[in-house]
Formats: sequence, C-alpha cells, structure tokens
Amino acid sequence: MSPEQAAEYNRMRGEYLGLMASLELNLTWLLTEWLDVGNHREEFRRWFSEAPIPLRSKLRLYEAVTENSLMTEQFGDLPGQIRECYDFRNTLAHSFV
Repeated sequence: MSPEQAAEYNRMRGEYLGLMASLELNLTWLLTEWLDVGNHREEFRRWFSEAPIPLRSKLRLYEAVTENSLMTEQFGDLPGQIRECYDFRNTLAHSFV
C-alpha cells in the first residue's frame, strides 16, 4: 500500500469512527427524549451520556422503547443495522495501516 493510500485509509477510518461516535450520542439523546424523564431531562442526559453503558445495551433499550411503534417501523431493523455498523467500527478501530 502506498503512503497516499495509507493516509487516505487512515483519514476515512477516522471519519467513520467519528460518525459512529456521533450516532451513539444521537441515540442517547433520542432515548432521553423518549423515556420522558420530566424535569430531570438534562441530568439524565448527562448521566446517560457519561455512564459506561455499552452501545448494545442502549440498542436493547431502544428496541424496548420503540416496540410496535409505527414511527420507527419505516426504517426497518434499525438496531440490527446499527449493530452491524458497530461491529465494523470495532474491527476498524483495531486496524492500522
């Protein structure tokens, strides 16, 4: 692999890892809204964002919260798609050129 290809790979790798981090943060914010924690929303959001909760656990919570929801059915198996992306992210995070 040429130095240019390695640089491009590392750039794209960083971009993908950044997008996955953004996806997890957005999922956290979405769950905070759907769980309707009332007046404690900001405190819960901060805790939920900082707590070492694996993404897979957040996805299970998402599935439970959105079960039988017509609003989310239009996106298909969104948790399954996110899991596949996250598995790829883990592979990518441990690959170096």
